Amino acid sequence: MLDELRKNDWTPKSVNRKSRALSEAIRKVEGRYGRDARDSEVMQEMGISSEEYHQILQDGRNSNLFSLEAMGFEDFGMPNQSHHKDDDPLKNVQSGNMKNRLTTSIRGLPERERIVVSLYYDMELNLREIGEVIGVSESRTSQLMSQALARLRARMHEWIP
Repeated sequence: MLDELRKNDWTPKSVNRKSRALSEAIRKVEGRYGRDARDSEVMQEMGISSEEYHQILQDGRNSNLFSLEAMGFEDFGMPNQSHHKDDDPLKNVQSGNMKNRLTTSIRGLPERERIVVSLYYDMELNLREIGEVIGVSESRTSQLMSQALARLRARMHEWIP
């Protein structure tokens, strides 16, 4: 089943690898400073230019949000071992722990990113409409959404098998 799903995942492995690296850099910076990571700090952590950073955000936004590679599935269809072996993802979801953690993570986003996520998922506005509401271009809205999703992936890494 995983082989079939992986075969149908059109996202290049390089995009998934860079998205995971971005999330890891965000997690490291936030752990180091105990606050939201700034773009410049993430770029410095990754050793990349502003153009490369924004390209990673754009590529990640254009790919499947939860592709197999981004979810941590590696070769041979086995999930990576970053999660706790005694954790049962189904039990965590059923008990509401994951929902609570996601809610907390969203509340912890920088204000603009939190607004973009809320307008997109709660109000079901598209990126152009969100841009009009917050007074930025559709392209900038896409960047904010990509940053928010990367930040959420970094903060929720222990929940992704």
